[in-house]
Amino acid sequence: MYDIAFISYDEVEADENWKKLLSRYPYAKRTHGVKGIHQAHIAAAKKALTPMVWFVDADADIKDDFDFSYIPPRRDRDAVHVWRSQNPVNGLEYGHMGVIAYNKRLTLDTNESGLDFTLSRAHEVVPILSGTAHYNADAWMTWRTAFRETLKLRQFIDDKPSIETEGRLRAWLRKGAEVTNGEWSIRGAQDALTFYESVDGNPAELQKSFDWPWLRNLFESNQ
Repeated sequence: MYDIAFISYDEVEADENWKKLLSRYPYAKRTHGVKGIHQAHIAAAKKALTPMVWFVDADADIKDDFDFSYIPPRRDRDAVHVWRSQNPVNGLEYGHMGVIAYNKRLTLDTNESGLDFTLSRAHEVVPILSGTAHYNADAWMTWRTAFRETLKLRQFIDDKPSIETEGRLRAWLRKGAEVTNGEWSIRGAQDALTFYESVDGNPAELQKSFDWPWLRNLFESNQ
């Protein structure tokens, strides 16, 4: 089996999810508090001893029957493999915050990425649900997750528009107000759309969403 990398920052349920994962897979390795999503993935990949690595987000509650023994065909091992995750706020099920299998060497060789580290390389979508993304544990985490994902979706629509992407964007902007911190999810999506339009989709400006302090300041200024 490939090594499992668990990446955490300040997620409310990180320790609980880590203990649950570790109880099933005691060889899993945790990377915590590395500044920058890109750098966090590189730090996690450096700990791996296998040619491909499973990456698990700290707020992901992995299904008990999820199969970490999957090995992609040799011809596809240079691609990123993305499993689906369930959004508990708006009900969407797609690759956002799902389990991902990366090629270790290519991860270490990635010098830069766009708004989405995962999709910055060739990728394969696996239509299997890996778990639930409990990103709505508090207002701040809910808002920043929705903000960052909305920026990506909006950029995808500019670069390669599709009915599916437009539907996902609408769901982030409108659905889930009745769920715990759902209003913060919707607000984060709306704030992201406002920001995107204000900078006319400028990639350099959108990269600020990787900066946690910058995001925190924007979150607090919008209270």
